[in-house]
Amino acid sequence: MISDSTVLPDSLPDDAFNAIADKWASLDGRCYSWKTEQYTYELCPFRNMTQKSTNNAIMGYVSFA
Repeated sequence: MISDSTVLPDSLPDDAFNAIADKWASLDGRCYSWKTEQYTYELCPFRNMTQKSTNNAIMGYVSFA
């Protein structure tokens, strides 16, 4: 929890920033899908997310671009 007396740094050291950026970059270009009884979801970080019904009709689409 951050209180009023908590002092946050203005920036991260380069090595800490690079470590975090590398973790996120490893998700780029990957897609993850999962199925429920009614829907199939697909998440492609930094690109899009779709929700399809089990009969493949697209119910929702979000682009992150």
